[in-house]
Amino acid sequence: MPTYTGAWVIDQARYVLADRQAPYRYTDAQLVSALGTEYQALKIARPQLFLGRFVEDAATPMTIGSDLSHLSEVSLMMLADAVASRALLTDDDIVGDGGKMTITAKTARRA
Repeated sequence: MPTYTGAWVIDQARYVLADRQAPYRYTDAQLVSALGTEYQALKIARPQLFLGRFVEDAATPMTIGSDLSHLSEVSLMMLADAVASRALLTDDDIVGDGGKMTITAKTARRA
């Protein structure tokens, strides 16, 4: 069984974000922060995945080298999707000043 780390999840998140070539739109620090947040959320949503890891979880605090091999590939992909979603929520083009939403609304009214 391969060793899955935070770096693997971030690589999958970059694939979802279409951000695999430097210069990256999302920094490693942003994605590691999102990974830590989503990992904690996964612990709350799916505690059965973490039996025996509540007292001392070797994966926290989250880093690129954190060992996530205790999770299934499906859980890791869900985690990568959640990291990508969190990164998108911080993207200025999407949530910044609402410029895209305003333009979309104006063009929709014209149709």
